Amino acid sequence: EKGRLPDSFAGQYYHGPLSHAMIALFIKLVSLTGIDPLASGASWLQAVPCVLSCFTIVIAWKIARELGLGERACLTVELLVAFHPVFYMLSGSVNNDMVMIFFFFLGILYTVRYFNRPAMKHILMLAAAIGCAMMSKLSGGMIAFFTGPVFLMVLVNCIRQNRFAADATVMRFTVKQLTGQFAAFLAVCAPLGLWHSARNLIVLGQPLGYVPAPPVDGDLYVGQYGFQAHNPKARSEEHT
Repeated sequence: EKGRLPDSFAGQYYHGPLSHAMIALFIKLVSLTGIDPLASGASWLQAVPCVLSCFTIVIAWKIARELGLGERACLTVELLVAFHPVFYMLSGSVNNDMVMIFFFFLGILYTVRYFNRPAMKHILMLAAAIGCAMMSKLSGGMIAFFTGPVFLMVLVNCIRQNRFAADATVMRFTVKQLTGQFAAFLAVCAPLGLWHSARNLIVLGQPLGYVPAPPVDGDLYVGQYGFQAHNPKARSEEHT
């Protein structure tokens, strides 16, 4: 509606703007046809997460194939993603979760491809996928728990092959080449994923990693609980 970034980080505005920008662009394109996409509720707004939910099914199939799974295993993966309730719920949402999950899945795909074939094009696609996931929702960076060990394994394999290979032609990459790939990854991923947090820190004073705390009187607040046993009945009566 505004065509610009918010001037505060209240509510949900602390999130990255990618999903909102994608939906806004789609709405602009629809409006060029003479249709008012905002006149009929949120149905047009749901188109982007719905399409990305469908694309995630395709990405899941490609991940299974890249892992070398058999036909039955690939079909099992496909069925799990296609019929899992979370993808139905998020496909009809108007928030950033489905956009983040799509790029998260894309990041998994290119992590596996990079492990199988450590090429510059794969690591750049991986960097773009992770950066876009974080630009939609910062928790997309959790893929680092998967991608980081893969990078380490690629590097260790490179060092071992350089040291123990009898024929130098066995090695496709040197440690120097891999270091350059890792630097290129950082140069693409970090700006994409963190520019919005840096912008909000500088312009709005939003702390890095900021997440608003739930209100103390809200149902999401559980600060009154510790690890000790409690009486569910008493909590139920208190809630009532």
